[in-house]
Amino acid sequence: MLDVPAELAWSVAGAASPWVADSVWLRHGS
Repeated sequence: MLDVPAELAWSVAGAASPWVADSVWLRHGS
């Protein structure tokens, strides 16, 4: 795993979360 500053990691994770949530939600067809 890359050594990334926590703030950057959380920023990226926060930006990716909605896309991941939408992808999972669509995949489950709810």
